[in-house]
Amino acid sequence: MRTRLRRAVASVVSAVVALGLCVPLAVADDNTEDLYWYVDEMGVRDAWKDGVTGHGVTVVIIGEPIVSDYPGFTGQDVEPHLLVADDETSCTAQVDEGPVTLSMEQPALLAAKTYGVMTMHGTHMAALIVGNGQGYDGDPGMLGVAPKAKLLTYVNGVASFGPIGAVTIQACDNSQGESVAWNRNIRAAVDAGARVVSMSYVGGFVNEEDVADYVYALSHGVIMVSARDNQDLPGADDLVGEPTKNNYFPGMVTVNAVHKDGNLAVLSDTKDGNVSILSPAVGTATYVDTSDREITKGGGTSTAAAVLNGYLALVMSKWPDATGNQILQSLVRNTKGNDSGEAQLDAEHKRGFGQVDLTKLLATDPTQYPDINPLLEQVMQRSEAHVETQGMYQDHRAWEDYTWSNTDKFPYEIRVLKNSDLVGKEYERQKAAWAKVEACRTDGGADCMQYSATATAAKTDAGTGSSDTSASASSSSSKSHAVPVAAWVAIGAGALLLLTAIIVLVVVLVRRRKRTAVVSGFGVAGPPGWQ
Repeated sequence: MRTRLRRAVASVVSAVVALGLCVPLAVADDNTEDLYWYVDEMGVRDAWKDGVTGHGVTVVIIGEPIVSDYPGFTGQDVEPHLLVADDETSCTAQVDEGPVTLSMEQPALLAAKTYGVMTMHGTHMAALIVGNGQGYDGDPGMLGVAPKAKLLTYVNGVASFGPIGAVTIQACDNSQGESVAWNRNIRAAVDAGARVVSMSYVGGFVNEEDVADYVYALSHGVIMVSARDNQDLPGADDLVGEPTKNNYFPGMVTVNAVHKDGNLAVLSDTKDGNVSILSPAVGTATYVDTSDREITKGGGTSTAAAVLNGYLALVMSKWPDATGNQILQSLVRNTKGNDSGEAQLDAEHKRGFGQVDLTKLLATDPTQYPDINPLLEQVMQRSEAHVETQGMYQDHRAWEDYTWSNTDKFPYEIRVLKNSDLVGKEYERQKAAWAKVEACRTDGGADCMQYSATATAAKTDAGTGSSDTSASASSSSSKSHAVPVAAWVAIGAGALLLLTAIIVLVVVLVRRRKRTAVVSGFGVAGPPGWQ
């Protein structure tokens, strides 16, 4: 039965306004007991005893730069990276304290060398995955879930220093004022062999040229993990995805944070149909200021995403023959309290498929499941079940060339790009590929997984690629900003000035929209410590 999908417009408006808000400082929690409960009480140490440490798995974090000489990274396999536009070798971000320059030779920060910075949100996220537990001055630090995993970091901007909370990431621009496109980071992560890609920020707008690169990750079975914001404004009423938002892209794991007792974090305890998994976060080790040398207790949705990345790395290390899609199938079918073996979505759309259960995931062979992204499948089915979202991921060739503007058919709150049909095509490809695998098995064939969607992703790249999409978007963008010479003659001086002002305003707004993002772990309503 088709239903009506509702979503509060106020949530979008409030979120946009809140980007510039200052949040009150948080008081550090002196009670540092149980800071590592996400490790000690979730089966992580048992996995380590069994030799499951994340070895052989590559995880990528896209976000802020890390402090590379943080003690928690000593002896760990951590590689910072920087992609700069137009073959340049450095970029500069303008933060409140002044310019911060990164280079391909030095794509990370060094402790106390830049405005007294000792840690960053990116440092925290990385250390939750591979940290050795060491902090400054011999004190305890961040402890990673998968300490033997290989971690690559890619920079998408730099946030202002000081209290870590409710900040906007500023783009890192080359000498021409051009910033690295986030889609390039995603594609680079896949090409570098990433099994998991973490993006703990919100507000990143997915443009038309970005869609193919998100789909590129989906087609290669790379798990993308992000987080909802640390605020209690409600999200969508169902799991339909939002293809213009970096943390709600179809097929992505969107995480919310829970306490040790399994209850949702106070700041994000709300309905959000696009949340798929809950993960430990609240009351874990954190830093609340970029100058901090001692850990305290905190944790929000970014922490939850980083911890989940670590858990997934462990599962991939335990089950190396499983594809990313099969790992996701196991993730949504084997949550805490769900013993049915089937994915069960929370009817209230607050808890997704439930809280991650590492012990179950390590004990369950995921190769028994289809090589189909279950979150992508849910999005496709559920978006077609609502009047407002029918056709979100179908053929839109008849549309005008919408690059990021709203479309008339869909609600203001859920924007759809012209080439969002690439998502639907990828889902159909995965289904068809799995049908071929099953037919092969029925016929008694050998090595039937060679026909799976993940195994045939390279053939898909060669057959369709994404260069045409990117080139088309770039071409259309150039055309939209070009003014015929005859027009300058035809219009009067006053009209010329008006036209020029309008063009400049549009360009500035579009560039600002693409180049800024709010770190999701900080959140528009979250105080420092709620990372």
